[in-house]
Amino acid sequence: MQKGQHCSPETKAKISAANKGRKLTPEQNIKFVEAMQNKRPETKEKIRDSVKKLWNDPEYRNHMSEVHKKPLSPKHRENMIAGIKEAYKRPEVIAKKTAQNRANLAKPEVKAKLSHASKRVAADPIEKERRRERTIKRWQDPNAREKQREMMDANPQWWPPRTPSGEDHPNWKGGVAFFPYCPKFNDAFKEHIREKFGRKCYRCGTPEKGRKFPVHHIDYNKNSICNGKEWAFVPLCHSHHAQSNFNRWYWFNLLINYWVMNPDFIL
Repeated sequence: MQKGQHCSPETKAKISAANKGRKLTPEQNIKFVEAMQNKRPETKEKIRDSVKKLWNDPEYRNHMSEVHKKPLSPKHRENMIAGIKEAYKRPEVIAKKTAQNRANLAKPEVKAKLSHASKRVAADPIEKERRRERTIKRWQDPNAREKQREMMDANPQWWPPRTPSGEDHPNWKGGVAFFPYCPKFNDAFKEHIREKFGRKCYRCGTPEKGRKFPVHHIDYNKNSICNGKEWAFVPLCHSHHAQSNFNRWYWFNLLINYWVMNPDFIL
């Protein structure tokens, strides 16, 4: 067959029948991928257009949807995982996929799609519960935890440095995070503080919308309300409340003016 000549339907059927059930070796897979990547731009465009044309056909989409709903056989799944592992042993594959992912994530339309998908899942309590159960089940498996640890150790370039924990963390305060709050620091008291400040962030004045604002202990003392005084509490928006957990001396001095101006201040 000459270059550029199209096969007849009969020839295509014969080629399909001959290749049915045939499995490529990892080396053949690599050669096939490289051959596809090295095609001329106009050839790639033709292939892209033909694929788009196929997926624009409702019958073809329904057919592929039914095909993908069928569970993979254990052998098929094993072959797929082996092929992916073999491909990711090559540094050039990792570098290329990383560059592709970064380029895609920089596109506004991709960000919008991911945001929409995340919001849709967050709004679906059933899906949220499924994901939670799957995550818990996965991390309860010692083998899964060990595999994750091995993957992170083998590919440090994929992961940020591990955050120190416990006494090694720069924000360690002697384990006060594990101490209980005063029983009087309950939902009713928090609502009282939010209402007292007009349900606005004391630092920036942002009004509360949807999620309730956290009530911040100005002096970082979990037993403050147990003495019957409420002068050490203000509502903060989620952003400023997160910031207040760092550089505590700065935030203590920043908010101490509340103590001075508050008419309810009692020593």
